[in-house]
Amino acid sequence: MDSDKKYNLFIISLLLLVSIIAIYLTKEFVPVVVFSIFLTYVLYPVYSYLEKVTKSERIASSISVLSALFILGLCIYLLLSSAVREISKLITSPDQIREPIIALEKELLDFISSTDYLSFIAESYISNGLSQPVVTVINWVSPYVKTFLTSFITNTPLYLISFVLTLLFTYYFLIDARRIRAQIMDVIPEKNKHVVSLFINELNVIYYNLFNIFFVTSFLTGVIASVGFFLLGIPYPVILGMAVFLLTLLPLVGAPVIYIPFFIYYLIIQDYATAIIILLFGIFILSIFPDSFIRPRLAKNKASIHPVITLLSFTAPIFVIGFTGFIVGPLVYGFLLAFYRTKIKIKYQTDEEPES
Repeated sequence: MDSDKKYNLFIISLLLLVSIIAIYLTKEFVPVVVFSIFLTYVLYPVYSYLEKVTKSERIASSISVLSALFILGLCIYLLLSSAVREISKLITSPDQIREPIIALEKELLDFISSTDYLSFIAESYISNGLSQPVVTVINWVSPYVKTFLTSFITNTPLYLISFVLTLLFTYYFLIDARRIRAQIMDVIPEKNKHVVSLFINELNVIYYNLFNIFFVTSFLTGVIASVGFFLLGIPYPVILGMAVFLLTLLPLVGAPVIYIPFFIYYLIIQDYATAIIILLFGIFILSIFPDSFIRPRLAKNKASIHPVITLLSFTAPIFVIGFTGFIVGPLVYGFLLAFYRTKIKIKYQTDEEPES
């Protein structure tokens, strides 16, 4: 082996080693980078408009990121202020919730005691009321709640750092998106530039539409929730709609965090009709309808993406890699779809060449 080959082998080995170390050191921040990519695609239309108005990339990017931060902060403030207001009402007048709970407890006991199949439960497990089951549930849930709170408090500095890094990455991704593409094209051999350009164009269109469709679907779900809660006479419908919008951006969380507590509340106050309507509205309109109809339809209409691909990209990865799957999924499936479409376009252009 001559000296040039040894040198090249050494450089390649060194680059691989350093790359592996770099990946290992940054693996905890992969979700930050991935979420920054998502925010970049969501904010890019705003950034493009502001850039034309301000004639400055940095000002446009700063306003875009700060606007998103302001909207998020406003939503969180309104949600927390409403929650504190309602909790303070319960503290000052606990009988408002205590009496309906006692009445529901009595009804459940009467129902269980009058049912032959469940009579053994009334005799052996809740002979002294529902206090023992309640204590059992509390004892079962408490360790999980304690573990969650301890973990959250311990990792709060890491969450804050991740949040700040997400904003910074988004800021720079917005500014440098076009330059990154130009630099990639500069290192591509001239004979391959056309193919790579086609691929990047397809990739950009697919990512742009998938991520913006995800955002728009969550927003529309929030609007539908606000209208539904208003028609049902639930307090703070607009604020609750904001909560649904934010929560539907978080896979494995979503709208059930909002409508299930209201379903339980209306059961407790013995408004069974409203409770059932809320449950049905939540399951079919806020949970199933957006994922099964709105998101696939938007994807098919705007990016010609088949609904099956959309459903797979946003849902399947969540069950494999968890929370970040809702962004990693579209990245992976979008990459494969862009590769397939590029191959089709190249084949189509090649077939047309003899005729021209």
